[in-house]
Amino acid sequence: MRLTWLCSVYFLLPSAFGLTVILDPGHGGYDKGAVYGSAQEAKIVLLLGEKIKQLLEQDKINVFLTRSQDQFISLKQRVQISKKQSGDLFVSLHANASSDRRAYGLEFFLNPNRRSNHFAPLTRTARDITTTETDRNKDDIVELSKAKDIAKILKDIKHNIQSQKSLKLTRSLQQDLPGNIKQAPFYVLTQTQMPSVLIEVGFLSHPQDNKKLMNDEYRNDLALKIADSIKRYTRAIYPPSNLLDENTPTPR
Repeated sequence: MRLTWLCSVYFLLPSAFGLTVILDPGHGGYDKGAVYGSAQEAKIVLLLGEKIKQLLEQDKINVFLTRSQDQFISLKQRVQISKKQSGDLFVSLHANASSDRRAYGLEFFLNPNRRSNHFAPLTRTARDITTTETDRNKDDIVELSKAKDIAKILKDIKHNIQSQKSLKLTRSLQQDLPGNIKQAPFYVLTQTQMPSVLIEVGFLSHPQDNKKLMNDEYRNDLALKIADSIKRYTRAIYPPSNLLDENTPTPR
């Protein structure tokens, strides 16, 4: 019972040193992202990320930017940064583009939620065991199989919890920022080990979205809404009562 409870605490609580949000402004350096007129995706999302960081830090939330200047950071490096900083949330910022100039507005992307089989198949069956193997060999095989089953169960539980939290975060964003929720296996979503969302903040290929995203006042308002949504999410998922106190009795 205690082991199960401890596993639950491990998956549900933020890091011991406080909640850390990883903000990931996409592209950078030679990779400008979408470019329409004077609007460059890499510059727009960096300005947006810096403003969101400022707003979150006012609420004593730890924030780390995967890039803080106009430089290229590979997708693999972005994931490594999130792990090194022990992030509790990963929010990737991008601006969209489409050959259809009618496309506009925000979009939220989540990692596809796979349907999992909680029990991994045995690597070997009784028929595979020859008569020359000892009973201890058989016990070792069974124990190894159980260990793999448990590892897969824990991995699936963690993935499901991350998926649920990612969706809750996106629902919180939707309250202030109407947009479609989609699923896509983007690298930064599939490889990060925390609740994550990729936000396409608008279509640079759409004249009105382009104009708005180039406007400081609009970007600041957008940053405020994203920051408020993250704060609202963190209060719901990580209320003070969830944090362990040294006097809290251990469930038995």
